[in-house]
Amino acid sequence: MTDRRPMTALVRRRAWGELCVRPWTFLTLVLIVAAVALVATRWGDWRHEKWVIENGTPVNGEVFYIGRSLGREGNRDEALYVALRYTPPNSTTPLEAWNDLPRQPGKKLSAKDVLHIHIDPAKPEYWTERTEPAPLALVMVTPLLCGAVAVLCGILAIIKRAGAIRAYKTAEPRRATVVSVRQSPLAPFSKLVGVTLDDVPDVASDRRVRDCYWPNTAGPIHPKQPIEVLVGKRRIFAAAAYGQSPTMSGDLLGNKPE
Repeated sequence: MTDRRPMTALVRRRAWGELCVRPWTFLTLVLIVAAVALVATRWGDWRHEKWVIENGTPVNGEVFYIGRSLGREGNRDEALYVALRYTPPNSTTPLEAWNDLPRQPGKKLSAKDVLHIHIDPAKPEYWTERTEPAPLALVMVTPLLCGAVAVLCGILAIIKRAGAIRAYKTAEPRRATVVSVRQSPLAPFSKLVGVTLDDVPDVASDRRVRDCYWPNTAGPIHPKQPIEVLVGKRRIFAAAAYGQSPTMSGDLLGNKPE
């Protein structure tokens, strides 16, 4: 079937929010925000630890608790989350502060062990045992993976959008009846509308409920309301969402009489 419906700015914009596209668009945006936040957080933490290693105050800290289960022994084959007790310079009050210990394969850790650490003079509850900062590439692994998944989701969103536009351009005008109106968390400014087609050859044999988005700007929508839709092979669109104004003859705005 040849293209019947010209593209407009509204169509191109609405295509990003179609039912088959919106989940991938949403995931892409969420993952981009998460990746940026992780990069900023990891970079800030890495820079802070690097500064403390190079400029912090050296003190001795006594192991108080090991792990979130408050154990008294641990194996340093993996990173450990521990509480140390130490007294900062120019203070008589001991501090108990938690942080991660880097891996030291083959070594064990017990309560009362003494570790040589550096603390932040301006924030003495922050300490690190490292003598050099962790490789920045290793610190950024999680944000980079998050960004890679965001790119993949973005590519899928583009592919799905292209499919939605192709379906829209060749979709047939049909009449339908609304059977359900729901609110979708993915579309806060639209309604997820379930419809059944009215003009099918055998209504009794085709009572499938097909979902499409109905934007709030198109007006109120309620069950049993008749609406005009555009039906493709695998997709259905609410005509009003695309600024279309179907007539009783089935012609649509943008269609040329045959």
